[in-house]
Amino acid sequence: MLGWSNQILITRRSFAALNPFSILGLMLRGIPAADDTPPNFYLVKSVGQEFGPYYEQHIKPRCDEYEMLRIDALTRMRWRCWVALLVTGFVIFSAVFFRDWFFDHMKSSDAAGFLFQASMVVMFLVWGWGVYPGISYQKGVKTSIYPAVFRFFGEDYRFDHSGMGMSITSLEPSGLIGNYNQTHQEDYVDGDHKGVALELLEARLTREEGTGKNRRTVLVFGGICVRLSMNKPFKGRTMVKKDASFLLNWAQDKRGLEKVALEDPVFEKEFEVFSSDQVEARYLLSTSMMERMLKLKELIDGTGIQASFYDNRLLLMVSTHKNWFEGGSVFTPADFVNDINVILEQMATIFDVIEELKLHEVTHL
Repeated sequence: MLGWSNQILITRRSFAALNPFSILGLMLRGIPAADDTPPNFYLVKSVGQEFGPYYEQHIKPRCDEYEMLRIDALTRMRWRCWVALLVTGFVIFSAVFFRDWFFDHMKSSDAAGFLFQASMVVMFLVWGWGVYPGISYQKGVKTSIYPAVFRFFGEDYRFDHSGMGMSITSLEPSGLIGNYNQTHQEDYVDGDHKGVALELLEARLTREEGTGKNRRTVLVFGGICVRLSMNKPFKGRTMVKKDASFLLNWAQDKRGLEKVALEDPVFEKEFEVFSSDQVEARYLLSTSMMERMLKLKELIDGTGIQASFYDNRLLLMVSTHKNWFEGGSVFTPADFVNDINVILEQMATIFDVIEELKLHEVTHL
């Protein structure tokens, strides 16, 4: 079960997903007509079949149901937002024209502050009530559509929106996990590709610092973790970390590893590589492998990517501000084509990493 802090974070993200301009357009113009253009899906060559027929059989019937729910949610949102706008106008009118009367009867030195705060609370509650149908719709999509999408890659693929399938402590041997004391996890995926176990987790790690008024929350990591596990271990340990200043690079936790110089100037400028096996590190970080890491970062809208090859595992950690695996916006037709295409391309890139490094072969090195 998710804690209150996690529930608050999810609700805050759901509110943020509702664009004020889209709400205004809904109020003024009504519900936009759906696009009848046939969907076109990204081809995942490793899977050996196109997604279109699978979509028609397993996803589209659910999309049709959600499209009806979306229209119903927008209809309720529209009249609720008009009510919220009228209430907002009434609150502002009352605050302005009855201000003097309120100040005389309040008999408080901070009557203005109380009046302002009370008005804001009323407007927050009424607008929350107004947009709630849209938030409720987006939460429902997550648990129905995404599990079906991931089963395209294999019947054993599992999507768990609670994110409890992977513990953060199990990632600590990678050497990439910083000093944290709070975690928020959601959206866990596991399955396998050609015998290589594959796991994805959306995680947010934070650390409390300071005391009293100086207490603050520091973000240690926020983004997607991809862990691949195979039957044969790596010979050594190799870590790819984001390049920083000379002093920060020197202070990084290298776990006794030596710096590895690579020939790619673009990759060398962005990352620092440390390894206990120089030969293996250069094999692992080929030009095509480095290109795929950068592509994965781009596909996830990442602000940074780190990697660790350790034991029999490869861990990729992509930092991103985006909240992944959320339901499509209530303002867009419920075909989920764009969301699905992003997942297909991300998974294709991860499959390419597995095949590039020959992780599925017993003698991959």
